[in-house]
Amino acid sequence: MSLWLTGFILDIGGVDILEHHLISAPDLEYAELAATLMLRTWWPEGVVQQKDYCWTFPQGTVRFNNIVLLSEHEANVLQGLRFLDTWMISGSKTAHVLYDEYNNLWREVCR
Repeated sequence: MSLWLTGFILDIGGVDILEHHLISAPDLEYAELAATLMLRTWWPEGVVQQKDYCWTFPQGTVRFNNIVLLSEHEANVLQGLRFLDTWMISGSKTAHVLYDEYNNLWREVCR
């Protein structure tokens, strides 16, 4: 598994907030699947509109900003600091789940 640093931009009431997460995935395709799963389910009320890598909800908009493959050293440093959540993706490309290091599901923790 590789570790990817992902960035999201939340626009809430005209204020942009940067948010970052670590995603553990076997490759870029799975890392992007994890990021889009996070975006689609950011708030529980459901998506009002989706275009490209931008999801609009009643509470605001979430945009996929970036994804970077980390070197082993970078991954160890960021995980060691423990200020970013690490999410793991498992399953197939059509049926996958995202969970943290304590086996909490993304949909349950972030809703």
